[in-house]
Amino acid sequence: MDLFLLCSGDYRIGAAGDFKLQANEVASGLTMPYPALAILRYRLTPSSFDRAVGLAEVFTPPKAVEAGLLDRLVDPDAVVPVAQEVAASFLTLDASAHAASKRQARATLLADLQPASRPSSRRSRPPVSPAGTRGPQVRPPKPRFTNHFVAALGPKAGSQVLMARTKPARRPSLR
Repeated sequence: MDLFLLCSGDYRIGAAGDFKLQANEVASGLTMPYPALAILRYRLTPSSFDRAVGLAEVFTPPKAVEAGLLDRLVDPDAVVPVAQEVAASFLTLDASAHAASKRQARATLLADLQPASRPSSRRSRPPVSPAGTRGPQVRPPKPRFTNHFVAALGPKAGSQVLMARTKPARRPSLR
């Protein structure tokens, strides 16, 4: 499942070297979970997606960049410092614009991750509200912060996710 956590990052950094990345569910005799399929479909090139999911292909770090699993390769000793540098650079972004753009860009992925959009025999059941009762969904409150995630994968980093949190800029009042 580390691979799916990695693919969920806004920016993915990996260590160059003799390492392998694999979605090994099929090789282990498991059916790929639907959310994992949606995340991999969003991140990988179409041919890499088919090979990763159906054939459990093993990717070296350079092939992982070509496939879309990683954004950048660095020396193994530089994984965490580079990830921290990238996370810090996210703090310069306008949080409101970033969050809105990210929601729009990933709307299809987010819809695919919703239980109602998954193939299921229980699809006809009404959604469960946060209070646990059947009925209309209650929208969660708007977040007060925007989270930016940098995924780091390497021998000294293990699997880490670094988070930079920014507060949305206040909009000027029109009064």
